[in-house]
Amino acid sequence: MALSGWQRRLAWRGGLTRFLWLWFAFVFVFFSLSGTKLPHYVLYGYTGLAILMAVHGYEVRAVFWPLVPVLALFAGLLALPHALTFAAAHVGDPFYRETLGAALAGFDTVYFVFYGTMCAITLYAMLERATPVPRKLMAFGFAAVLSLGTLVVPVAGYAQQSSIKEAALLCRERQIDVVMWRLNAPSFSVYRGAPTPAREPRPGDVVLTKASRLAELPASLPYDLIYSKRGIVLAKIRA
Repeated sequence: MALSGWQRRLAWRGGLTRFLWLWFAFVFVFFSLSGTKLPHYVLYGYTGLAILMAVHGYEVRAVFWPLVPVLALFAGLLALPHALTFAAAHVGDPFYRETLGAALAGFDTVYFVFYGTMCAITLYAMLERATPVPRKLMAFGFAAVLSLGTLVVPVAGYAQQSSIKEAALLCRERQIDVVMWRLNAPSFSVYRGAPTPAREPRPGDVVLTKASRLAELPASLPYDLIYSKRGIVLAKIRA
């Protein structure tokens, strides 16, 4: 949505438009600075952005260029598994390598067929002139939100949180007291249903950490593994 300089100034002076911009900007900045970042957090700001686009949508006169970002989005999502495959082959940290591997396992044929089809439909829409651009954007927006919620976010959530959740449920089931060491995973306490202190491990502790961090434990703290999956471990320090 391209606006001239005077249109942008006029839009900013409007109370509703200013409120909608601030709505989206606050959510985006707040969760960008947050220590815990999950993919769905930015959705809380999309409502304001969607209303803002609806207010100014029919001011758009061009057909081809407004849909270029749409094509870029669907093409980027189509290429996402290939990008993750490349990243997994070059990342050094075992935790992130296993996390990327878990994400790659979630992309199936439906994923590629859907986003390949959406790329083709978008290319057609960029040339077709009978349908108003706002209607096209509405249809593509619906397809993007639906597909992100069903094809992308669950894969990202599983890859990022599945091992943390499994370890937390194991501790809750066995009533194990845990300390977190060199790992920032607030969701572990949520899944476990109890606060998890972060401190240096001591003899007798059960420690939640990354598998790559075990080599950093002092030689005076031998341990036995209780759980190990996708780069997350629970280690029992011998008393």
